[in-house]
Amino acid sequence: MIRNEAEYQLATTRLEEERGRLTEHRDRLKSTGLSDDEIKRVIDPIESFHLQLKEEVESYERLKRGEWTRPDVNFTAHCPRNLAA
Repeated sequence: MIRNEAEYQLATTRLEEERGRLTEHRDRLKSTGLSDDEIKRVIDPIESFHLQLKEEVESYERLKRGEWTRPDVNFTAHCPRNLAA
């Protein structure tokens, strides 16, 4: 979770660097003759981390703009009856 502007700046820099590394890594794997399925198995975990960081950056950017949305959770469904009333 990004908590301040300094962490946001680091995260956006990291995101750009990782995007380039991910493309280079995919190209290197392709040049070794691996099949698309084999490349996908190698890239998926790396891409998952990249997407998580991207989501954190986007979430922080929404918060900076004042766009806060409530989680899509039915709170009363998880409360004891006497608290939900």
